[in-house]
Amino acid sequence: MKAVVSIGLMVVTAASAAFAKCVPVKDTQPTWWGHVITVKHNEPVRKLRGIVLERTSLSPFGGVRVQVFDHPELVLDERGLPKMDRTGQNQLAQCVTSADGTFSFDLPPGHYEVRCSKPREWDCISILVEVKKKARDRGLKIQMRLSD
Repeated sequence: MKAVVSIGLMVVTAASAAFAKCVPVKDTQPTWWGHVITVKHNEPVRKLRGIVLERTSLSPFGGVRVQVFDHPELVLDERGLPKMDRTGQNQLAQCVTSADGTFSFDLPPGHYEVRCSKPREWDCISILVEVKKKARDRGLKIQMRLSD
């Protein structure tokens, strides 16, 4: 498993106010790990919502597991590389994107890790993001890619 830290892979765009809820997930469904790409999102968002796109075609990507965790400070090690052992994090919410690729979570202001995964042939994307009441109302636009 290769760890990659990437800044700027995720693009934030203005989002429609009508984001669909995603499909609930069974607790037994695991996170799928390919390569791990971690993005520090520099601008706070008002709500934790967005769309997952397939990176090559930029079309909405259904069937992506989206999880939200607390303690995003536990994601990176002292060198700024993603850690596989994230002991101390708690999963707060999860769902699977439907065909339109959207997700939406109603969480209070704070710092979170949003983790997007699909079976092994896809890279696992972790976005470290802050939810803030007075932030701009923009959704996250997350591009997933096939593993090398």
